[in-house]
Amino acid sequence: MSQINPIADLTYRSYDGPLNPPTRIWWVIARTMTLQVFKRKPYWIGTVLSGWYFLVMLTIIFVLETLGGTAGEQGGSELNRFISTINWRDTMLIGFSFGQLIYMLIALLIGAGSIANDNRANALLVYLSKPCTRLDYVVGKFVGMLIPLFISMALPTTIFFLYGSLSYRGYGFLKEPLAYPSLLFGILISAILHTALVLGISSLFKQGRLAGVLYAGIYLVANLFTQLMKAVYISDQNLVYVASRALFGGMIESEIAMRNPIVKLLFYGSIDGLSIGISKAIMGTDGSAPFDGQSRIPQVPAPPTFPMILIIGGLVVAGVAIFYRKVKAVEVIG
Repeated sequence: MSQINPIADLTYRSYDGPLNPPTRIWWVIARTMTLQVFKRKPYWIGTVLSGWYFLVMLTIIFVLETLGGTAGEQGGSELNRFISTINWRDTMLIGFSFGQLIYMLIALLIGAGSIANDNRANALLVYLSKPCTRLDYVVGKFVGMLIPLFISMALPTTIFFLYGSLSYRGYGFLKEPLAYPSLLFGILISAILHTALVLGISSLFKQGRLAGVLYAGIYLVANLFTQLMKAVYISDQNLVYVASRALFGGMIESEIAMRNPIVKLLFYGSIDGLSIGISKAIMGTDGSAPFDGQSRIPQVPAPPTFPMILIIGGLVVAGVAIFYRKVKAVEVIG
């Protein structure tokens, strides 16, 4: 009587099916990283918080519409006329601009430790064993950070666009139908910039915290500088405008806008400045203040598109080059 082995053979020794070479290894890394990010609550909390401006706008418009319904025919028409003056293209741009700091935090959450922690754990020895190559690892990590970062940046704008398309068409929401896809393209470029820089810096360290502190420091210092440039530019615009009206009866606005060309470019000399600048250039707008209407609140004009693409492309290439160079299975000393 034969005995039945109680332990099943779960190995592949008895497998006699086809053996195909491994393909799209980078996608395995990217998918795993993306799914891990999606399981983290801080990621979704940050995504919701980044759309705070859109929530405020929707709340204000809801209140105005409610007041318009109880203010009589004349009062209601005035409120409706006020809502119709909203520049919806610039509203989406402002919402994206006001979420920049939170996008930076989300980028750190996703990518600051992704390479540094692998360096600390010497995990590259395992990751870069055959058949996974250094290129597979670099592409997988890049795409694995880019996908969730882009989604977190695009989701609030997308929800606002869908809601506005259904609810505010009477107020001219779809007057500029290319505004939304143009902004999405700008958001994609911004996500690529964040991804390249964060991964490049992360690859230099063995602790994610140090990489995060360095990236946040660069981001905040550059942002403070650009805000100073904005204050200088707007103050100069207002002073010149008021002085010209008092002394000469007014200057042509185009002449005023030609002043301080260097200051205008320096305003975009930060990570969030580059993101906002390329979005302005793609959307074809200089932007406006919230509920600006027809008043004259000076804004820093959109930068030229081609130089912005060159600067952003150079930073992306530099970040990826550092990342690729630092990723090694073994460190050769001497």
